[in-house]
Amino acid sequence: MKKFLLAFVACAAFTSAFAQEAVNLDRDRIFINSHEAVLTRTSQTPKKIKIEMMVPMSEPICERHETRMVHRTSSIHCGSVVERRVVQDRECVQRDANNRCVTYRRTERVVTRHIPRTCLVPETYCAQYGSVTDYEKDSVTIEFKNASTLADGQQELFSIRAEQKRMGSDSVNYMIETLEASREYEIKRGGIFRRGTYFIEGK
Repeated sequence: MKKFLLAFVACAAFTSAFAQEAVNLDRDRIFINSHEAVLTRTSQTPKKIKIEMMVPMSEPICERHETRMVHRTSSIHCGSVVERRVVQDRECVQRDANNRCVTYRRTERVVTRHIPRTCLVPETYCAQYGSVTDYEKDSVTIEFKNASTLADGQQELFSIRAEQKRMGSDSVNYMIETLEASREYEIKRGGIFRRGTYFIEGK
């Protein structure tokens, strides 16, 4: 029973993959009006293909605002207290022949300082967050290395899926898998200088 269940799950996953849009890799630049598809490699497939896809991109939005009272120290919202104090200075009134001060006198001046008050002020905040999703175009390049030589009528199938890295992000992650091929492939993402390229390399 357990073996039957595993076989059923595997079959369901394979059937789901083929329910996606099927795209023939017959040009070096392809547009797919979806974020997932099944890619068909044939004898006419170029070595390098740029694929453009429409990816659902979500960002958070505030669906409901509310107001609460918070303590704030601010002269703009709460006014201020004026503090005045007398400061004494020592001023030189007589110097000797060497320009040294020999006689001082004390002067007074009033220094004024405005101290902001603290009070309760209304503050608007988001009480409920939601999200909005829109489709944006993004691109990825796939490059075949050491791929099988296919005769006319032969084909290899790969799945591709594009997903937003995280909500609010502009980055997109691509998942590429082998579905049906005449040899085993390793799928690797390009390094820092070829970050937008995925290599499908035959073992």
